[in-house]
Formats: sequence, structure tokens, C-alpha cells
Amino acid sequence: MAVPPNVLKKWEKARDRALGLPGAAEEHPWGGIVAQAGRKVSVFLGAGDGGHPWG
Repeated sequence: MAVPPNVLKKWEKARDRALGLPGAAEEHPWGGIVAQAGRKVSVFLGAGDGGHPWG
């Protein structure tokens, strides 16, 4: 199942915004992408290839 381009743009925007928070970093604790600042998770992004959560 192909992911619509507008969904990927929204995913990238959410990722960029979350990683723009003070002390934020990209982590991969469960195989997906998580934006995390210290021990606090800002957002669970799933996979960047569209396989999860949309597929």
C-alpha cells in the first residue's frame, strides 16, 4: 500500500517539530522512530518508510 505524499509531509513536519524541542533526539527503542527529550517521549512516529502506522 502506497503512502500518499501529503501523509509523508505531515510525518516529516511532526518529526522536525518534535526534534526541535530542547534536548530532543531521535531514538529507536522498538524498531520505530521516537522523538525523545531525556526520559520523556514527545512523539511516537512509527517507521519512516510508511510501513507503520499507516500500512
